[in-house]
Amino acid sequence: ENRFTEIPSDVWLFAPLETLNLYHNCIKTIPEAIKNLQMLTYLNISRNLLSTLPKYLFDLPLKVLVVSNNKLVSIPEEIGKLKDLMELDISCNEIQVLPQQMGKLHSLRELNIRRNNLHVLPDELGDLPLVKLDFSCNKVTEIPVCYRKLHHLQVIILDNNPLQVPPAQVRNKNMILAQTPGYLMAEEGDLLHSPGHAVRRGKVSTQPIFSHLRGTDMCFSFK
Repeated sequence: ENRFTEIPSDVWLFAPLETLNLYHNCIKTIPEAIKNLQMLTYLNISRNLLSTLPKYLFDLPLKVLVVSNNKLVSIPEEIGKLKDLMELDISCNEIQVLPQQMGKLHSLRELNIRRNNLHVLPDELGDLPLVKLDFSCNKVTEIPVCYRKLHHLQVIILDNNPLQVPPAQVRNKNMILAQTPGYLMAEEGDLLHSPGHAVRRGKVSTQPIFSHLRGTDMCFSFK
């Protein structure tokens, strides 16, 4: 099966182009000519061979950017210029640090940073209107307490991280915590009293809530 090793130059002639899908090729670079596509709002260049994202990419009016399954080791600070970005998927790369400028993505609803080499989640993400956050399969040891400000959040996926402190402190009263069978489920109206314990209808349960985060599937949802 033939796959592109570079983006065909004819693409840059379609200035009104709004959607560009380059999924599953062998593309290593994004040429500067992409700046010709000043109406481009959707770009999927996942499953390629990108090692960097060029700064000029962030001059486009993107609303959806999918660059998963590449060889990215970092994200440029210029990503903060994407004021209209609603969905960002940078999963399955080799990223170690997220830039603080991601806190400027004031339209971002969905963020997928799954399966990277992240040790720390930036506090700035707590200021975003996120509905879904997936940081599973990383090396994160704690969730910033400021993430309790994520009032729009409906789903947070955090399995396969070496979390040292359970995320009880980021839970609000409307959260539904769904876990794998055999673990306690906290329903709407319950309050997590302290790490590893739950208050349920006025009674404290000593059953572990997060006895072993690594290898378990978890989903937080808010009503």
